[in-house]
Amino acid sequence: MKKRLTSFLLVGLLTFSLSGQAFAAEFSGGAFSGLLCTDDKLLATDVYNKVLWILSDGKQKIYAGKSGVADLSGEPKAGYYDGTLANSLFASPWAVAPYLDGYAVTDADNNVVRYLTKDSVFTLAGSTTPGLQNGLGTKAKFNFPTGLAADTQGNLYVADTGNNVIRKITKTGQVSTFAEGFWEPTGLCWHDGVLYVADSGYNRICKVVDGKLTVVAGGVDGQTSSDGVYEGGYVNGTVAKAKFSNPQGVAVSDDGTIYVADTGNGAVRTISDGRVSTFLASAEGNSETFPVSPRGLVLKGNAIYVSDVFAQKIQAIGLNEQAPSFLDVTSKDWYFKAVAYASSAGLLVGTSNGFDPEGVLSRAMAASLMCRLYNRAHPSLILTGNATFADVPKDAWYYNAVSWAGEKNITGGTGTGFEPNRSVTREELACFLYRYALLMDMDISIDDGALPAYPDASQVDPWAKEAMTWATSKGIFHGDQNGYLNPQGLVTRAQTAQILQNLSPILN
Repeated sequence: MKKRLTSFLLVGLLTFSLSGQAFAAEFSGGAFSGLLCTDDKLLATDVYNKVLWILSDGKQKIYAGKSGVADLSGEPKAGYYDGTLANSLFASPWAVAPYLDGYAVTDADNNVVRYLTKDSVFTLAGSTTPGLQNGLGTKAKFNFPTGLAADTQGNLYVADTGNNVIRKITKTGQVSTFAEGFWEPTGLCWHDGVLYVADSGYNRICKVVDGKLTVVAGGVDGQTSSDGVYEGGYVNGTVAKAKFSNPQGVAVSDDGTIYVADTGNGAVRTISDGRVSTFLASAEGNSETFPVSPRGLVLKGNAIYVSDVFAQKIQAIGLNEQAPSFLDVTSKDWYFKAVAYASSAGLLVGTSNGFDPEGVLSRAMAASLMCRLYNRAHPSLILTGNATFADVPKDAWYYNAVSWAGEKNITGGTGTGFEPNRSVTREELACFLYRYALLMDMDISIDDGALPAYPDASQVDPWAKEAMTWATSKGIFHGDQNGYLNPQGLVTRAQTAQILQNLSPILN
């Protein structure tokens, strides 16, 4: 268990950034894990340096613990000592949560939960001997405790990861078993009477209400484990079909949106309205960009703070700024949210000109888009095909996409080749999406009255009528400000982003 969860650690230079502004670090090495926001500061645990940091007014300093001399591997030595904040020692401070008049911190490798007052550190519960035992304070036993959450009554909830259960600590220090049925649970969040759990081993997000466990999204149905390890996945879509990989953090906003640190996939995902989406992910083709192994999540104002034990930094992301930074897309643009969705989901990427919202979608771009849609449902597949076209060279960036989409009869040729640089019309894009829907067994039911409602419906070519009827029936295609569908007009990248967002409710 320890090996699995700590394998994301990396020794190196540490940077800290908030709201896009970077601050030079006063130390090197580190791995931020748990986060807690108070009115005027941010607390962060560091499982590499074995300390708790406090960050306030642009300054950072050690709040509790001290980073000792290095061991043979070069990592600061672990310790276990209750004393003053400055003299205390930790082995693996994982998470932090409010408790009584101070803070509770899980010390995973020491198998205990520590309590920090304004000047001292005490052992709140557990002993260095791992086990599963309820009782008062240090008479209780844990096995690699990680996540923490506090309810409004002053109770503390602990992810007892090695024991596969959630424990509860009352204000008097009494420890009991709160919920069972997990496999290596880690991240916890208490919100509006519900305890949310990142059930890492089962690759799912759960909630516990009145002691009853319910799966929110993800899981390992139909899988068999190898040495107790279930294989994760990376699939967006309905909560029943979505997949995660070793999620280790969870947070819930006031509107009920659940944010997940999908650690194994190097992404932050959201669960909302019965669907799972990608909120933040590494740049396409670059696994070293933020995030790499996100773990801690905390919401404050209109931002979410994300800690990453491998990228070795904390970053604040605006909740309405999840799209990659495009200089040609601003929050005032009508397509801002659509671009945010399409780019964060990895369906549309930038060009050499930025996002290029007014640029026209080409047939090569459309084929690549179809591949990305399919890869969201089948992330482990490398898509290739056997369709070839004289005007699509094998060294072209779109070769595999065109070959695959052609074989699946999604895009196909034009009679004179593939014409990769030719612009796509709105009715052509509707046909591509309709054929994709057929391939994926999506909902293709139609309303015969949807298309005729547009004043230019007669301009739809006969070969595109079925697809356009479907697209208008499902609300994927809408008319312009004057109510015209403009079926033969060229589709821009901004319009494509909006169409993809309209399509998202029925995606598999």
